[in-house]
Amino acid sequence: MSGIAWGRGGGERVLSERAMALDVVYSLRFELTQDSRSLTVCSHPEVREAFRELALGHEAMLAEAAALVRRKGWSREPDANAWVASQLVYHVERSRRPEEFKR
Repeated sequence: MSGIAWGRGGGERVLSERAMALDVVYSLRFELTQDSRSLTVCSHPEVREAFRELALGHEAMLAEAAALVRRKGWSREPDANAWVASQLVYHVERSRRPEEFKR
C-alpha cells in the first residue's frame, strides 16, 4: 500500500497517518545525520552548542515519532539486539564520564 488513500467522493488524495508518521521518522533520521555532520565540522563553540541543541531536539522528536510507529505496529524494523544496545549505551556513558570508569 502506498499510504495514499482516496477521499470520500471528492477524489482528493489524502496521506494516511501511517505514511505521515513514517515520513517524519525518516526525515528526522536524515536531520540527525546532518546535525552530526555539522557538529563534526564546526569549530566555533557557540555555534557547535547550537547544533548540539538542535540535535537533541531532533533526537527527542525522533524518539516520540518512533514510539508512535512501534505502538501502532507500523515499524518494519526489528528492535535492536538487547546486548548490542546495552554495549552502545555503556560506551556512550563511558565517553561522557570517563572519570567514573577508571580502573
